[in-house]
Amino acid sequence: MKLTALDRSKLPGMEHYQYAGHVLRMCKEAGVEKLTAVLKPLEDALNREDEALNRPRSKEGSKELDTLDSVRDTAYRALMKALEAAELSADADEAKAAEKLKDVMKRYPGVVRANYDRETGLILNLVTDLKSAECTAAVTKLKLAAAITRLETANTAFGDSYHNRYKSGRAVDDLKELRVATDDAIDKVLLRVVALNELDPSEAITALIQHYNNYVHDRHTVMKQHKNSTAHENAVRVEQQRQMLLPMFDALGKTLGVAAEAVHYSGESRGSGAKKCYRLTIDGRANDVWVKVFRKKKLVEVAEKDLPKASSNKKHGAADNSHGSHANGENPSAEHGSATVTPKP
Repeated sequence: MKLTALDRSKLPGMEHYQYAGHVLRMCKEAGVEKLTAVLKPLEDALNREDEALNRPRSKEGSKELDTLDSVRDTAYRALMKALEAAELSADADEAKAAEKLKDVMKRYPGVVRANYDRETGLILNLVTDLKSAECTAAVTKLKLAAAITRLETANTAFGDSYHNRYKSGRAVDDLKELRVATDDAIDKVLLRVVALNELDPSEAITALIQHYNNYVHDRHTVMKQHKNSTAHENAVRVEQQRQMLLPMFDALGKTLGVAAEAVHYSGESRGSGAKKCYRLTIDGRANDVWVKVFRKKKLVEVAEKDLPKASSNKKHGAADNSHGSHANGENPSAEHGSATVTPKP
C-alpha cells in the first residue's frame, strides 16, 4: 500500500491548515514510536501557523481611530456648512469672502471619502492654505479661525493616533513562509511513514496509510467541487456581462460599420469599475476590439495601449478582486508550489 498523492498547493489557507492538523492527529493516534519522534517539528509549525491565522482581523486601536476620524469629518463638514451659509449672506463682502475660501476648499476634493493617510494629508494642506496670507482677510471677515483650528486639532489628534498604532504589536507573520515550513514538516513525516512501511511494516502503519488515503480521497472530491463551483460562478458572471453589453451592440455596430448580430462578447474582461474593459469579437474580422461602458449608455473603443494590465484572475468573467484573507480561503503559497509526496510502494 502506498500514500495517495495530494497537491497541497491547491488547498486554500484554512483547508491547508486543517489538512496538516489531520496528518498530525493521524500520526499521533497511530502510536508508532519511530514515527512519533518526527512529529514535534510539524506540531511546532502548526502552532506558529495557528497563531498567525488567529491574529485579530482589525488592528489594535481601530475603534479609537474611527472615532477620531469621525471627529475630524464633523469638523470639516462644520467648516463647509459655515462657508455655504456665508455664501448666502446679504453682506456682499461676506459672500465674496466665502466664495474665495470655497475656491481654496475645492483644491482638495473628496476629503471625507479618502483613506486615512490621504485624508490626513489633504486636511493638513488645506489648513495650511486657509492659514496663509492669501486667506487671512477672508477668514477674519467670516470669523472662521476657530473652525479652522478645530479642524486642525482634530486632524492632528487623528494623525498622532494613527502613527502611534504601529509602535507596538507583534511582528507581522509571513503566512507564505509559515505554510512552506508546515509543508516541509509534513514531507518529513510522510516520508518517515513510507520508510517504516517498507522497512518495518506493521498493522499500525498500514492502518495509518489507509486512514490518510481515505482523507486525501475526500480532499480530491472537495477540490473538484471547488473547481466546478468556480467555473459555474464564472459562467454566470460572463452571461450577466453579456446581457449588460448586448443592448449597446446596435450603436457600436453602426460605429464599426457592422450589424449588431456580428458583434459578440468573448467573455474576457480587464480592470474594474468605470475602467473595466471587455473584449469583443467581430464576425469576418481577424482583430478583436476592446470597449468600455461610457455613462452606462454606450460602448466606446479602447486602444490596446490604454487597457488595464491583464491578470489571469480577471479573465473569462472572474472576479476583479480575488484577494481575500488567509483565514477565509486565500491560498497564499500556491505560487511557491507546495510539495507533493508521491512515495514509491
